[in-house]
Amino acid sequence: MIVTATPNPAVDLTLSVRDLDRGGSQSVPPAQRRLGGKAVNVARVAAQQGIDVTAVLLGSVPDDLRAAGIPGVELVVVRTRTGIRSTYAIAEPETGAVTMLNETGAPRLPREWESFVDAVARARDTASCLVVSGSLPPDADLAHVRALVGGARAAGVPVIADLVGDALWAAAAAGADVVKPNRAELQRTVGYDDPEAGARALQHSGAGMVIVSLGEEGLIVVPPAGAPVHAALDRALRGNPTGAGDAAVASVAARIDRGEPLDATAVATAAVAWSAAAVLSPVAGTLDDRLPDLVARVRVR
Repeated sequence: MIVTATPNPAVDLTLSVRDLDRGGSQSVPPAQRRLGGKAVNVARVAAQQGIDVTAVLLGSVPDDLRAAGIPGVELVVVRTRTGIRSTYAIAEPETGAVTMLNETGAPRLPREWESFVDAVARARDTASCLVVSGSLPPDADLAHVRALVGGARAAGVPVIADLVGDALWAAAAAGADVVKPNRAELQRTVGYDDPEAGARALQHSGAGMVIVSLGEEGLIVVPPAGAPVHAALDRALRGNPTGAGDAAVASVAARIDRGEPLDATAVATAAVAWSAAAVLSPVAGTLDDRLPDLVARVRVR
């Protein structure tokens, strides 16, 4: 079973808008509305692939979304004095452009954080791995990130962390087995333009394998020892890139759940294919049925 930890979940609202009148007013179809957050997307993808998942969320989720749940996912919600944030995706089908507007969310009380860390610890007792992913609420104490990652590592549970900035440093220092920033997040965190150099800096701090998403250029996997592996599709896809990185994280978690070794080439191939399948899917958190065909199109060097 995979356990995902979402410190800053959201209500995801997606609008599909044709001929967007910027600065004007126009009617649009009803927005798609569902529970979101990076680790929620990871949970949704993994469950779609038949893996048992428990998703632990910090924040009072709206009753209707909690009741709707996520197919195949056990939801554990740590209630807070205030609700969760919203994110807004404006998709333009003609151009393929997707504009994201993400609320930062509300700060959480220390006791709420402590309840969240405790809930994750209880859930991970029977877990194959823990995924800690997404943004943090404002003013979050990084000690909580260290507790999530370090606690799992001490319990012998592998950890995948998809965080940014000081939170990524904290996860690396706590010994996260895998970290997965994208190129912009890595540059913002470590200050290096070169993905391999940035990955090595995180590993020097304590991280294991580093996976860096490169957008249409695929991704690079930097193992703790050995040469980096670059993988990409034979040609770029047009679609919705929202959630592609989360699908890559889900592919790594699935590999750990199956008891397979983190071979850099195999990790890179699956991560690119799952990311591509997410791009072809209209909403984040699902994979297109063409996943097997996409695996055959991955080129590794």
